[in-house]
Amino acid sequence: MDFVDENSQGCQPIHDWVTNVISAIVIVGMSTAYAPQHYRIIKKQSSEGFSPLFLLLGSTSAAAGFWNMITMQWGVARCCGSVSWGSCVEMTAGIFQVFWQWFCFTLIFVLYIRYYPERLKYLDVYGYDSSQPLKTSDWQFAQFCAWVTFGHFVFSGLATLYCRDRTSRDVISPPSRAPSLY
Repeated sequence: MDFVDENSQGCQPIHDWVTNVISAIVIVGMSTAYAPQHYRIIKKQSSEGFSPLFLLLGSTSAAAGFWNMITMQWGVARCCGSVSWGSCVEMTAGIFQVFWQWFCFTLIFVLYIRYYPERLKYLDVYGYDSSQPLKTSDWQFAQFCAWVTFGHFVFSGLATLYCRDRTSRDVISPPSRAPSLY
């Protein structure tokens, strides 16, 4: 989505059907790529074999990309109040794509925690009072990674809101032309 006139105030979108088709293909492609993992975990009722560190790094990376996209595209997203619903969807398709990637990846992490095998969660210690079960180090690490991921998402979201609120409320700016210069 580009803007017609960079010198004018406000939003004047150009409708580009090729970009819209590519955006739709990207969303369908991501859904198709992630769905088998989601299905596998749910069907087997087990997340055995996944690395919590991989899920931590992937989820925080996707969240950082998502919040960065919101920060960088906030001026474009603000145009939604002055354009049609269809134009708003076109202008914010990039934000939605990055959100969808974050959501699909993080859903794997949520399913990982939800379907963590019971037999791997707690130690079976002979002669120990089982009223307060002892967690395995792997289960503790998985929970730690989940909390770090959640904390990162919240902190990054608050930082994004802070940065967004610190920018001028009167200026609606088109996207930077710098990437097209490369």
